[in-house]
Amino acid sequence: MNRLLVRYRDNWADEMNVEGFEFFNKDEWPDIVAGIADKPFEVMVGSNQFIEYKNRADYLTHLKVTEISEEEYQTLVRLLGDGYGYLIRFGFFGLSSDNY
Repeated sequence: MNRLLVRYRDNWADEMNVEGFEFFNKDEWPDIVAGIADKPFEVMVGSNQFIEYKNRADYLTHLKVTEISEEEYQTLVRLLGDGYGYLIRFGFFGLSSDNY
């Protein structure tokens, strides 16, 4: 099975870095990307902190997508778990273009 390591990195108001990663099956990635709003939206990253994105393309510039082997996936999950920090999973957390 083809796997993707998707890393997210952004910064809120030059005061805090917001980072995370998660693994995805390669075949589910197009549906996740399609679920991202293609108009302005905000993502809450703290109790009263939001990061604003102009659209899907703007948000995607903060992701680094790397294809990894099943062996690499198993090793990373064993060492680090199946995800960490922030990664906004549009469509999975109700954050789709229908909500904006």
